[in-house]
Amino acid sequence: MQKKIIIGVNTDPQYYCQLPLIQKAYRTFFPEFSLIICVISDYDSVLFSKLRIYCDELHFYSPIDGVLSSNLSKVVRYFHASNCLSDICVMNDIDIIPLIRKYFIVRFNRRKKGSLLTIGSEYYNNGKFPTPFCTAEGYIFKKFINPLNFSWVNWVHWIKECGVIDKKENITNPFKNFSDESLIRVLLKDSDCNIMSIKKYPKKLIYKYAVSRHHPLDIQRLFTNGYIEGHHLIPLQKYKDKIMNITKFLKLNFNLEWWK
Repeated sequence: MQKKIIIGVNTDPQYYCQLPLIQKAYRTFFPEFSLIICVISDYDSVLFSKLRIYCDELHFYSPIDGVLSSNLSKVVRYFHASNCLSDICVMNDIDIIPLIRKYFIVRFNRRKKGSLLTIGSEYYNNGKFPTPFCTAEGYIFKKFINPLNFSWVNWVHWIKECGVIDKKENITNPFKNFSDESLIRVLLKDSDCNIMSIKKYPKKLIYKYAVSRHHPLDIQRLFTNGYIEGHHLIPLQKYKDKIMNITKFLKLNFNLEWWK
């Protein structure tokens, strides 16, 4: 059994350019977890060489006609987890940077074996599935993500036909109209998975718990372990000051243009 953090990306450097920072954060706070990156791209030796050094495993998943790669990058992590049957898998977004250990480990440790842990249920009063840091064994993901054991391409075509609750489940939608939180809600609807929902922090308190786009950064709070995460600080150049302070906190020598 391994412990894995699984993240999906496409070939847009606006997102994967955070990889050195993400890798440093996970190695600092969750060294017992392997960092797995799933890329929506046909195999590319140049891209492989560029990204492989910033994760423990790098996997390529083919693009699919009629589906945006940005949408595929949201769901590929679940598909990959469903093939890691005996491993404990944690889903996360490429633009969430963990900044503390204890806060999440306490929550991970409350999960009972064989259950699906969600963190952040208070964000969704409409029943959607909270994605970041959701955790389960791979066989649990398989149970509701890919119960028919489809290949990657066939699985994507299968989820196109999933039922509709709010119309945002459709993976063929434009990027802003597709929600993996909506899709997972549908996939879980008829499953018998045991779901454990744990609160994270209310959105109105994001300024207190996360280095975010729209709130000033409290330098003292950052360097005294007061924040739990960096939250959607993309594009990097736009939030350069916040990003560079996070890199100082993590003791990382980071070049924002390393990928060029």
